[in-house]
Amino acid sequence: MRGFVSKTRWLLVTSLLLTFATPADAAREDVVHFKNGDRLTCEVKELNRGQLKVTTDNMGTVHIDWTSISRVEAAKVYEVELEDGTRYYGELRADQGDGVLRVAVFDHHIDLPTDQIVLMTEIKRGFFQKLDGSIDLGFNYKKANNDVNYTIGARVKHRTRKAEAHADYSSILSDRDNAPRSFRNVLDLNYIYFLKNRWYIRGLGKAEQNDELGLDLRTNLGAVVGKNI
Repeated sequence: MRGFVSKTRWLLVTSLLLTFATPADAAREDVVHFKNGDRLTCEVKELNRGQLKVTTDNMGTVHIDWTSISRVEAAKVYEVELEDGTRYYGELRADQGDGVLRVAVFDHHIDLPTDQIVLMTEIKRGFFQKLDGSIDLGFNYKKANNDVNYTIGARVKHRTRKAEAHADYSSILSDRDNAPRSFRNVLDLNYIYFLKNRWYIRGLGKAEQNDELGLDLRTNLGAVVGKNI
């Protein structure tokens, strides 16, 4: 049991350190043009559910209504998906007209109407650049009865053109005088392989420890075939 906890913690911590140790992104040089004539220099992250997610130097992460945008410029590779499920991969060129997203594909470009675009995801080039992760830590100590509580939450994601893999880990421990120690550890693993016409294959795995429920180790495995509608 202790071995499982130690291994899963080190796996996620190592992955997160590798993620954060990668070189910082270049200066924010992406540009979002609005229909009212305004412009925003930022780093374009993704488009999902009608909201364009960008990061800025002064305002942090911002979500912009896609219908208020006339065009986007970004010199990174993106996956762009239309309403009918068709996907394109390429950079978002600057020489596009209003209401059009120009995607540079190899030695040519394709102009896509912005009102037909439903999803947009950045596809990074290197293995470590494709990693994206976060970690949350919490600790509380009360001297009166040596009450110690800590929480850990971590997430690592890796995305390519064909697949997406991510791991989620959470840990809670509570220990104090005159009471048994309690803890809970959960590791979730997901792997999604994208097929044509929005179909996908998904594998799932879960491992859990919970001393309050008397679980030394409980595992679950599953597989799914589905379609995004």
